[in-house]
Amino acid sequence: MEEICSIGQCRLDLLRTKSFQTKNALDKTKTDVGMTFLLSRSATQ
Repeated sequence: MEEICSIGQCRLDLLRTKSFQTKNALDKTKTDVGMTFLLSRSATQ
């Protein structure tokens, strides 16, 4: 019974790590887009 629990726990940890990494990637993309937008705006003015 304990083995099943630990496998479930590992899977949960994996999912948590994955979603965390995805969130970080999205945040980074948002930041990059924002910077590009700001730079292009200041360049056109």
